[in-house]
Amino acid sequence: TMNPNVFYYTSGNRFIKGTIAGTPPNATVTPTVLAMFSQYSSVTIPDDEDLSDDGLHIWLTSGAGTDSSGDIFLVTLSAGNGAATGATASTTLSNISYHKLQIAANNGVSIESSGPRTIYNPDGTSFVPGGGGGNHTDWGHDDSSLMVAASLWYAGTAQNGCPSNWGIGLLDLTTNAVRLCLNDGMQNVANAWHISARDVQSQHWITWSADDSNTCPSSSTYCFNNPTNTSGWSLYTAEIDLFTSTGTIVRLAHHRSRTDENYWAQTRAILSRDGKYVVYDSNYNQSNTSAGSNYVDVYLIGPLY
Repeated sequence: TMNPNVFYYTSGNRFIKGTIAGTPPNATVTPTVLAMFSQYSSVTIPDDEDLSDDGLHIWLTSGAGTDSSGDIFLVTLSAGNGAATGATASTTLSNISYHKLQIAANNGVSIESSGPRTIYNPDGTSFVPGGGGGNHTDWGHDDSSLMVAASLWYAGTAQNGCPSNWGIGLLDLTTNAVRLCLNDGMQNVANAWHISARDVQSQHWITWSADDSNTCPSSSTYCFNNPTNTSGWSLYTAEIDLFTSTGTIVRLAHHRSRTDENYWAQTRAILSRDGKYVVYDSNYNQSNTSAGSNYVDVYLIGPLY
């Protein structure tokens, strides 16, 4: 939601709105049950799921948040911007096995399983039988209002769009082909990466975070006790970058997280819902605490407009 005082969660088989009042450390949360799904013992907001851009739609599952199976169903809120007083379920996809579920830009759902993802429209019809084979992916529109998916694309696409056939691009979900190569080379400087996309203020932005395999101590930029050494900082390595849907890139920050030490040291940069800020974390450990690789700082970049 665009309302910073409202969030949504599930408990048992209930879909609930939480309304925050007051300020920390004395803030309180008032729960409002928007819907109860008596046909299920429990429902879950999938791990990578988000509220739709219009603030009215979300897909829930009767299975677990990831690597599970169950019914997947579309829930529509009675109002947006945190004002909902109820919610109703409509389209149901039954007995679906999945690794990851994400809402698409048309309020449909992307289902990732063992093969290429499948994308369904809000009414349950298949949008495309295979939405490409890629890594972490997020959904949005380009400047022509075409629904696209941003990721590192390779097998499963009709054509990659990048000369190496393995680069960051925008997948046209109608043709299952990458219509624009955003960058061909970033895939070579990271062992893991994360993508976040937002359609805001007539802008279509994608943020990308590179997570390499660096540790400390080492002779690299990743050691808090040697902050001036830039020998390990090659182009795009350990960076937080921002793309427009036309391919312009802005290099925002060097995160320096020691991402080979801990799975949660990966930075996972994400754009805020209003598109004004990029948030990421890093275990760079500037304060030299005893927490080691379990230490995390959260960084905020912005406002971007």
